Amino acid sequence: MPVHVVVSRGADVSDLDHPLVRVVVHESRRFDPDRDVHPLRRPPRTRLPRSVLDHARSAVTEDEARAVVAAAVQQRLTTPARLRDEMSTRPRAKRSVLLREVLDDVEGGAQSLPELEWSRLLRRWGLPAPDRQVKVRRPDGTYYLDCFWERYGVAVEIDGIQHIDLVHREADDLRRLSLSTGGILVLPVSSYLVRHHGDMVARLVGQVLAGRGWVAA
Repeated sequence: MPVHVVVSRGADVSDLDHPLVRVVVHESRRFDPDRDVHPLRRPPRTRLPRSVLDHARSAVTEDEARAVVAAAVQQRLTTPARLRDEMSTRPRAKRSVLLREVLDDVEGGAQSLPELEWSRLLRRWGLPAPDRQVKVRRPDGTYYLDCFWERYGVAVEIDGIQHIDLVHREADDLRRLSLSTGGILVLPVSSYLVRHHGDMVARLVGQVLAGRGWVAA
């Protein structure tokens, strides 16, 4: 695995060559060691918000960039507020628009890459913004809904690959049955469908919401 090093633009990096380690150098016009380098960690390294955003901006794909930011927040390595503060120092840096959208989604409760993609699809299709990670209490327990439009009694659950196995599927079925007794329609959507047939899914969910009273603007 390569070691990534940030240096000021034009800095001499000849001493970074190492026979056992592949070093990848990133030159930056806005690199201030006093501000950007952690004062205590050794070996010296950039502070985590800067590291996360540098990684996201240098990612090969936009999906990878979004996943880096979501994972850092989900694992509580940093916060959206700290990442926004770091972004304010370079407001026009690469992928700034995309990263602001990701932070909006993460603050709203989206926790995984499929959930972030689902948020993007909702915006594209002009669907109302749902509440995220909503706690719903039923007589048999407490449930959390990924994506819930309480006004219309509709929820969308983004299911990862772990939901394919029998035990998870049966637990999901019981959960949805319990929620339906309270009038909540739970729509299960696999992460595969979000990635590969997202527009169709968003259109169908829009039709369900319209059938329950939502009127497009």
